[in-house]
Amino acid sequence: MRCRHSPAVAESDTAPGPRRRPARAQQVEPAWSRRRFLVETGITAGLATGMGMLGYWAYSTEAVRTRRQEILTLRDFRVDATALHPDLVVVRGTAVEAMVREAVTVLG
Repeated sequence: MRCRHSPAVAESDTAPGPRRRPARAQQVEPAWSRRRFLVETGITAGLATGMGMLGYWAYSTEAVRTRRQEILTLRDFRVDATALHPDLVVVRGTAVEAMVREAVTVLG
């Protein structure tokens, strides 16, 4: 790259013209100073603390929306189990019709 003060600089290099900005992907953010970092960190910590305190202040152990009504239940339609009738029958084999007949007779 040539220097502007160099006598070897061509006139087209120093001619004023539209200055082109670098592409957005090529732009570099300036480095943060220690002071700016501490200020930004303090602001973030303060906001987080404030939101936590707001949540703690707004916390309630009671439900917001409650309905006080009686819970309806159905009658018990179960049949008492006896030793005479099994709850489950396991039948093994390859003949499906014979297995079904056997299972039904065992169940009763």
